[in-house]
Amino acid sequence: MTEKRFIFVIGFNRCGLTSIHMMLRGNGIRCVQYQADDSNTVLGTAIAANLSAGRPLMAGLQRYSAFLDMSIVTPEFVFEGCRLFWQMHAEYPNSYFILNTRPIENWIDSRALYLDGLYAERYADAFGYDEVKIQQVWRKQYLAHLSDVRAHFAEDSGKFLEFNIEEDDPVLIADFLYPDFNVDPADWGHWNATDFDALVAEEAELGHK
Repeated sequence: MTEKRFIFVIGFNRCGLTSIHMMLRGNGIRCVQYQADDSNTVLGTAIAANLSAGRPLMAGLQRYSAFLDMSIVTPEFVFEGCRLFWQMHAEYPNSYFILNTRPIENWIDSRALYLDGLYAERYADAFGYDEVKIQQVWRKQYLAHLSDVRAHFAEDSGKFLEFNIEEDDPVLIADFLYPDFNVDPADWGHWNATDFDALVAEEAELGHK
């Protein structure tokens, strides 16, 4: 049986995940961005549970093809599932990996303002820091993640794409995924912070983020 090829979007949230998600979904690709549309499955929770149980990271999620925003952020706990990119690559070596990026200070500003500051507050509470210190943590996390991902895929770049969501053309994603996935870049759109907050407001109220 041919191994199913997944699409793993392995950058942090607030780096254009919704724009990528909407383009993929608009082309008929079954995606999970943070929480599945057709169930209560929270992606980061499912991945963390599989990791703890020693199962493949995508166990129970094989009906989907693309995975975005693998995080869990509560006042007690933070899990950044994208940091497990190396294990995803080991378990699903023929899959596609997209590192979504943006200028680091723009990313930090976006995170700081996300959900009117509630996201930063929860992140800071989980670490026991104030919100100024947590931005320093984010900066170190971001730079370390980019360095680690680039180093990991340096010798196996055939299924790896780094995509700057503020500068790059979405045709790069379409070309990268072809022929396993047919994506029309015309479905790309820039979903701003207000649009995204509307999509996740109910999740925030439920305490998922």
